[in-house]
Amino acid sequence: MNIQTLIKSLIAFILVLSAVLPFNVISSSAATASKVGWVSIDSGSLTVRSGPGTSYKKVGSLKNNVSVTVYSQAKNGWSQIGYQKKKAYVASQHLRMYSFLQDKTKIYTYK
Repeated sequence: MNIQTLIKSLIAFILVLSAVLPFNVISSSAATASKVGWVSIDSGSLTVRSGPGTSYKKVGSLKNNVSVTVYSQAKNGWSQIGYQKKKAYVASQHLRMYSFLQDKTKIYTYK
């Protein structure tokens, strides 16, 4: 077997292998991790801002009990959320976050 035949066989093997085993893109779980939060206010609406603070521009508002995607929560009291296909900020004190895991195979009854 000459070297050209060996190289052609190796290339063919790699092509077949790449077609059979798709390449998966591995992304950082921290970059894609998000939670769902719910707006919790007594009255009016929650102001959505372009940055984490009251000095940033108002970009919108949210009503009570609206769910939002929460990307991160900072110690300074602001949460980064998804708002109109962009990232924006709201005061964390006005978000309800639930972090519990349930076994999908069990039936839970609350009294």
